[in-house]
This record gives sequence, C-alpha cells and structure tokens, in this order.
Amino acid sequence: MKTAGVIGIGDMGSGLARNLIKNGFETHGFDLSKDRMDTFEGFGGKPVADVEEMGRLVDVAFVMVMNGHQARSVILGSDGLVANMARGSTIILSATIKPSEARSIGEDMEGSGIHLIDSPVSGGFPGAQSGTLTMMAAAEGDVLDDNLTVMQAVSAT
Repeated sequence: MKTAGVIGIGDMGSGLARNLIKNGFETHGFDLSKDRMDTFEGFGGKPVADVEEMGRLVDVAFVMVMNGHQARSVILGSDGLVANMARGSTIILSATIKPSEARSIGEDMEGSGIHLIDSPVSGGFPGAQSGTLTMMAAAEGDVLDDNLTVMQAVSAT
C-alpha cells in the first residue's frame, strides 16, 4: 500500500487526510497552522516538519493549497516535492487553480521522474469530509491506474 501525504490540511485537505487514514493509508500531513497540524495528529495523521520531509516519506502527495503560486512553490521550490520525492512517485494537484498554472507546473516537472495528476475536485467541505468528492483527474492512463486506490479513498467519482 502506498504511503500518502497531504499538503494543506484545512477544510478540504483535512477531509482528504481523514479518508486516506480511514482507508488504511499511512498518511503524513503538513500545514502552516499549528492548530490544523494538532487536529490532524489527533485523528491519526503523522505530521511532518516541512514539505521537504514529506517528499522524502511519501509515494503520493495531495497538494490542496489556496492558489497557483502556493502550488508551484510546494511542488517545484528548491525544498519542494519534486526535489525530494523518489522517481516514480506521484503528486496529485487537487487544489483548484487556473488551467494555465497547472499546465505550467506540469511542463516544468517534465523529466523529473515524478508523475503529476491534475485533479481539481468538486463537492466542497461535505464531500471532502465524507470521502465523496468528484475528482476530475488528468494524467497518463498508467499513472491514473497506479493511483486509483488512493483516489478512490477520497472520492466517489
């Protein structure tokens, strides 16, 4: 079973994390808010100190941040996921950002050996908490297949 991570464990990310844990995934999390980190740990999550540490620990990382700038920084920054994840790992970009921002991140990841699933979600807070989100996922078919169980843990569709 894959080791999962969630960056941004607010209203939406906490739901992702809860459902990953509920479905048996070892789940690491990171958020800038200490209160959110404490809550995450309280429901069985494994807090990490920073994005760099998460990258070293997980096979698949959900990025549920507020905007494209934050997504780019978390994914492509010098201490970001791409710099620290093992080749063959996957980033699921679940934050709702501009299509041009997602494309740009994907283009800049080319050649890294890290896969990207661009997957904005629908269903809001109730869907995130109940594991019934709709994921609009785009990636190569084999990458989607390899991460199907992780995505099914947090979504109904």
